[in-house]
Amino acid sequence: SMLGHERSDRAAILGSYDSDKGLSADRSATEHGDAYTDVRSSRGILIMGGYTDQTNLGRIAREGLNKFTIQIPVPAGIRASWIDQIVNERISAQSGWSVERLEGDSALGMLTGGSTDPVVLQFVGTDRSFSERAAETLSDWLPGRIPGSSMQKQYPETADSWHIRFNSARLLQLGLTENQIIDFLESRARGNLVTEWNREDESIAIRLFSDRDSYVDPQSLILSAGGRNIPLRELLFIEQVQEPEQLERKDQAAVLSYITGFSLADWWFNGREIRAAIRDFTRETGVEIRITGSALMVDQLLRDMLRLLGISLILIYIILAVQYESLRYPALILVSVPFAWIGSLFLLYILGGSLNMLSFMGLLILTGIAVNDAILKVDFMRRYLEESGDVLQAVAQAGKHRFRPVLMTTMTPILGLLPMLIPFGDGYEFRQALATALIGGMVTSTLLTLFVIPVLFRLVNRNHRISAQPSENL
Repeated sequence: SMLGHERSDRAAILGSYDSDKGLSADRSATEHGDAYTDVRSSRGILIMGGYTDQTNLGRIAREGLNKFTIQIPVPAGIRASWIDQIVNERISAQSGWSVERLEGDSALGMLTGGSTDPVVLQFVGTDRSFSERAAETLSDWLPGRIPGSSMQKQYPETADSWHIRFNSARLLQLGLTENQIIDFLESRARGNLVTEWNREDESIAIRLFSDRDSYVDPQSLILSAGGRNIPLRELLFIEQVQEPEQLERKDQAAVLSYITGFSLADWWFNGREIRAAIRDFTRETGVEIRITGSALMVDQLLRDMLRLLGISLILIYIILAVQYESLRYPALILVSVPFAWIGSLFLLYILGGSLNMLSFMGLLILTGIAVNDAILKVDFMRRYLEESGDVLQAVAQAGKHRFRPVLMTTMTPILGLLPMLIPFGDGYEFRQALATALIGGMVTSTLLTLFVIPVLFRLVNRNHRISAQPSENL
C-alpha cells in the first residue's frame, strides 16, 4: 500500500472498500475522505466511487456492491506508515467492509509509461502444469549461473472453481435437461439476470437469487423437480480445483509469467549474461522462454535516444564545419552540448522530476538549442582574431559585446517555458519534465558559453600570430 518510500512528497495510499449496507459509494467516499483531511492539512486527496465489475473470477461474487478508491498524497516530512495506520483504524471501525490494497506506479513505470516489472520471464506453452515445473527447474538452476537471482509467479492469485460434467444417463432417467441444471446453479451462485438498471453512463445488473450464501458448494445443493428433491451429486460429476484468476497470452500464444529479482541496473550491466543463461536453459530443456519487462523497454529506449543524439551531433558538426571551413571551431561549439545534458539531469534531480519520453525529448531538443549561444560567441572571437590576431583581445571583446545577446537568447526561452512548470491540468508532470529538462540545460550551457568557451578558445589559438589590426566594423 506504500507508494514511493524514497519520494515522501508523492507517496500515496490506495484502497478499495466494498460495502453491502446500501450506502452509496459517493457518500461513503466523501465521509472517509473528510476524515483524512486533518492529516497536516493534506491536499489533493483523490476519491473515486462506483460499483464493482467482473474483471476476474474473484470479483464476480461481489458484483453490484458499492466500491470507492481513495488516494492520499503524503506531505513532506510525514511517514506514509502513519497515514496507513489512520486508514486501517478508520476502516476497522466499519462493520461489513472489506479492504483491497492497490499497487501504485513505480519510477520505472513512469519512464516506460506502465507498471511492468523490470525483468519478466514468460514460459510459452499450452500445458500450464508443465510450464510451472519448468519454472521451478529454472529457479533452482539460475542462481548457479547468476548469483542472487530469484523467481516468483507474476500472477499467483487463484480462485476456487468447480469442474462439472453432466451424468447424461441419470438426467435422461429423471427427465431433466442440462439447461435446467445450468439455470439452477446460476441462480444459486450468481443469480438470474432479470434486467439492467441504466443510470446515466452506469449500468447495474438486477439479479434474482435463491437463498444466496457467501459460499456455494454444488455437492450440497438439492434440486426440486417433479415433486422430488434430488441431490446434484447424483446428476453431476463434481470436482473442486484451484484455477488461476488470470490467463495470459502473448502474440496469440499462452504464456506463464514469472518475475525475477533483477533490477534495471542488473539488466543494464548483466543483460548479456542473463540472455546467455536463458538461452542455454532453452537449449538443454527445449522450453521456450521469452524475456520481457520494463528494463528491456528502458534499455531499448536509451539506445534509440543515444542514436538520435549521435545523429543530431553529426549533422550539427557537418553544418558548422562547412560554414566555418574548419574542424576546430565546430568541435569547440559542440562542447556545450554535454554540459547542457548535465544541467538537465541535475535540475530534474533537484526538482524531483522523472525521466520519461518528454524529458528525453527535451535532451534531444537541447542538442540544437545549446549551440546557439556558443555560435554567437565563437563566431565573434573568430572574426576578431582574424582581423586583429590578438587572442586575449578577441576573448575580452567577445565578453564585452556578446554578453547581452547571449543572455537574451537564453532568458527568452526560459521565461516562455516557466508557465509549463505550473502544476495544473491533466498530465502536468510530463509538461514539467520537458520544461525542466530544457531550462536546466539552457542555464548550464549559457554559463559554459560565458566562462568555459572563451578559455577553450584561447587554448586552441594559443600559437596564433598577430597578422593584422582590428577592424572598426567589429
